Amino acid sequence: MMQVIDWRETKMPFLSALLNELQNKGGFSADITEQKIIRHGFSVSVTKDSEEKFEGFPVTPQARTALNTFAEYGPMAHAITRYVFDHLEELADRDTVNVLGAWLDDNGTLWLDVSGIVYTAEEAKRLARANSQVAYYDFQKSEVVYV
Repeated sequence: MMQVIDWRETKMPFLSALLNELQNKGGFSADITEQKIIRHGFSVSVTKDSEEKFEGFPVTPQARTALNTFAEYGPMAHAITRYVFDHLEELADRDTVNVLGAWLDDNGTLWLDVSGIVYTAEEAKRLARANSQVAYYDFQKSEVVYV
């Protein structure tokens, strides 16, 4: 049975942790039902249909450091929250290992998607190719792997 959470009741510290991951690491993969940031395996977008982009965010280290308060993260927090509401069924599906994937590119574009977590590079590469993705993320090496 699918467990559905009310994102509005999600603890603010979790959303703040996601924003901090964007600020400090440039991205994250997060299980929204368990409220955990994923740090193992390989993350790959499960479908192009789930990808969304939001433009105009700070990308320089100085600009990212300036985002010290939750209020300054407002537009980013709004984009993440709206995305989660729009994709809640996919993200809360416990029959799969779907997570919220986010990264901030060098142009200030915030990318959000529904990603799957797999445990071998071969499976990540296969899924990336099958889903028309150009890359997947390797948590152990902390790097993007292009296919």
